[in-house]
Amino acid sequence: MAGAFSVTLRSQAAFQADLCPWRGKKAGKEVQSSPRGFGLRQASLADRLASHKSQALTGSCLELKYVQPFKIKKTCLPIRLTLVDDKPRLSQKTSVPAGVLAYELMQGALVRQSVFKERPVPEPPTAVLLHGILGGRKNWGSFARRLAKDFPMWQFLLVDLRCHGDSASISKRVPHSVASAARDVLQLVGQLRLTPRVLIGHSFGGKVALSMADQAAKPLARPVRVWVLDATPGKVHAGGDGEDHPAELIYVLRQMPKQVPSKGYVIDALIQKGFSMEIAQWVTTNLQPVNGYGRGISGYSWVFDLEGIAEMYKSYENTNLWY
Repeated sequence: MAGAFSVTLRSQAAFQADLCPWRGKKAGKEVQSSPRGFGLRQASLADRLASHKSQALTGSCLELKYVQPFKIKKTCLPIRLTLVDDKPRLSQKTSVPAGVLAYELMQGALVRQSVFKERPVPEPPTAVLLHGILGGRKNWGSFARRLAKDFPMWQFLLVDLRCHGDSASISKRVPHSVASAARDVLQLVGQLRLTPRVLIGHSFGGKVALSMADQAAKPLARPVRVWVLDATPGKVHAGGDGEDHPAELIYVLRQMPKQVPSKGYVIDALIQKGFSMEIAQWVTTNLQPVNGYGRGISGYSWVFDLEGIAEMYKSYENTNLWY
């Protein structure tokens, strides 16, 4: 007589795709962990996805147990898989190889589901989103999530440019310029084996996108479209063209101590210098708490490299990308 299969469908709010050991309780009996853990990720996945940290998925877990009859001690073969719905987390923060920019890859629902298929699938279209000076990839977060929801077959690469955000701690060769920042992003998409279909850049990031299109060559094909927001390809007049000018903001920030007592300290100092409340509050999103070694937070420091950023903005003012 053949053995019998018992199938149980159990709900699960968050499931890590990298590790899938069987843990839990069923019918009052403990279900032991599988020593090998049956996971969804396959070794055949593209190398560019192998370095990603797993994202939390929502859906259901299916337990399939094979029970051999006529034995005093039942032998169970637990098999676990996930039925994924179309509402997983849109953002997955990735591990950063040495010397490469920090980034996030936000994927539409259809892209995320396709990576679990065993058969090869075409590379999804990719859009690269580049922030402005003193910004970071988080500035694009809400916009990218909306795009990923509206265009589920696309993926969106958000990058911290050199001297900004999590990329500030990654050593980069000088000069810190528009062209150098563009080469960094080209190197990153090359290592991820991505071919961008669209480049979207805001302000400084807009010129970086144009420089990427100018420098890109085989084996990396030129992107289909480049969208430049709040920037012109030509030179920028230095200072004096209205409040909240980036060059003046960078100058004031460089005069502040490297460690400040509070975010309010920065806000008050910037308002006294004539900057708007909106800009003052936005700048403080680049502050990180400093551990007081058992005494709580002892102050705040900047996540970016202000000296490098000053050099980058000077390059932005002087770079002419009109063809």
